[in-house]
Amino acid sequence: MIEATAPVESTVANEMVEVRASAFQALKAPNYRAFWIGSFLSNTGTWMQSVAQGWLVLQLTNSAFWLGLVGFSSSLPSLIFSLMGGVLADRVNRRKLLFFTQSVMMTSALAIGLLTAFHTILISEIILLGFISGLANSVNGPAYQATLPDLVGEKDLLNAIALDSAQFNLSRVIGPTLGGLALAAFGVAVCYLLNAASFLALLVALSLIRLPSNGGVRRNTVWRDLMEGLHYVRHTPLIVVVLSIIVVMSLFGLPYVTMLPVFARDILGAGASGLGYLYGAAGIGAVIGTLTLAFLRDLKHKGITILCCSSLFGISIALFARSRDFHISLLLLSFVGMMMIGALTLAKTLLQSTASFEMRGRVISMYFFCAVGFFPLGNLISGTLAGWRGAPFALQLGGWVVFLFSVTMLAFISRIRRWVRQAPRVTQ
Repeated sequence: MIEATAPVESTVANEMVEVRASAFQALKAPNYRAFWIGSFLSNTGTWMQSVAQGWLVLQLTNSAFWLGLVGFSSSLPSLIFSLMGGVLADRVNRRKLLFFTQSVMMTSALAIGLLTAFHTILISEIILLGFISGLANSVNGPAYQATLPDLVGEKDLLNAIALDSAQFNLSRVIGPTLGGLALAAFGVAVCYLLNAASFLALLVALSLIRLPSNGGVRRNTVWRDLMEGLHYVRHTPLIVVVLSIIVVMSLFGLPYVTMLPVFARDILGAGASGLGYLYGAAGIGAVIGTLTLAFLRDLKHKGITILCCSSLFGISIALFARSRDFHISLLLLSFVGMMMIGALTLAKTLLQSTASFEMRGRVISMYFFCAVGFFPLGNLISGTLAGWRGAPFALQLGGWVVFLFSVTMLAFISRIRRWVRQAPRVTQ
C-alpha cells in the first residue's frame, strides 16, 4: 500500500507546489517585482493618509457634508481627465509619465503634512491640494495599468493584474492599521509626512525598471485618438455592459469608504484607532478575494461572477450601515471588501483581455473614468444624503441601489449575452 500510494502522493504534492508557484508567476519577472514592491510601499502610505484625512476634515468642520465634498474634490479630476490620461498612456513614455505623476502626488502630501504640522491648514487648502493630487492620479491610473503588459507580457497578464490588486489591498490592511495607530500616537501630520516619504519607494522602482518605449508613436491628433477610443468602446457591447456595472458601484457603493470616519467616531464610538481597523477589515476581505483570483488564474463565466459579487457587495453595505456593533461591522466590512475587489478585479481583467492591444490604454482609461471618475459624484450624493438624513441612511440607500441593479442585470443575463454575441465588434 505504501509503495502504491507514494507516487500518487508525490504527484499531488508536486501539483500543489506548481499551483502555488503559478499563483505568483508574474513576480518572477524582475521589472514587475520591483514595480510591485514599490507600489505596495507607496500604497501603504496612501492608505495611512486616507485615515488621517477623514479625521482631519472632521476635526476642522465636524461635518459629514464636508467629508463628502473633500472626497468629491480629490476624485473630480478623474471624471474630467482620465480619458485624456488613457490617450497619453498610448502616446508617451509611460515610465517618465508615472515618475512625474508620482512626484506631484508626493509634493501634495508633503504640503498638507507641513501645513498641518504648523497648525495653519485650512479646509480650502485640503480641497485645493486634493484636487491637484487627483489630477495627477487621473493621468497616473491609466498609465500604471497599461504598463503591466510591458512588465510581464501577455502570458502572465491576468496573474499580474490579480497580484497587483493583491498588493493594493494588502496595503489596505496594513496602511489603515498603521495610520490609525500613528494618528492616535502622533497626530494627523505624521501620517501625511509618512505618505510623502512612501512615494520614494515607487520612484526608486521606476528608476530601476526598463520598459519598451512608445514615446515615438503618433497615430493622429490627441483629440482624434480620444474619439477613436470612445468609438471603439461604444461599439464593443461587452465593454459597455461591464462599464455600466462599474458606474453603479462607483456612484452608490464605493462612497462607503468616505463615510467610514463618521461611523468610527459617531456611530460605533471606536475612535481613531478603530477607524484604522475598519479600513483594515475591508482590506483583509479584499486581500482574500484577490488571492483567491490569483490562485484560480482564470475563471469562466466572469460576467455572471461580476454581477454576483456586485449584488453581494451592495447588500453587505446596507447591512453594515444598520450595524451598531463594532465586531459585526468589522466582519461585514471584510465581506464588503471581498465582494468589491472580486467585481472590480474581474471587470478590469475582462476589459484588458477584451480590448485590442492598440486600444488597451484608452479602454483602461474608461475603466478609471467609471470607477474613479464617478466616485466624486457618489461622494457628493452620499455626503448630501448624510447631511440630510445621516450617514447610515446614505449608505443603506446606496447599497440597496447596487443590489437591485445587479439582480436586475442577472435576471436579464440571457438577453444581455444575446445582445453581446449579435452586436458587431469594432476592430483596429
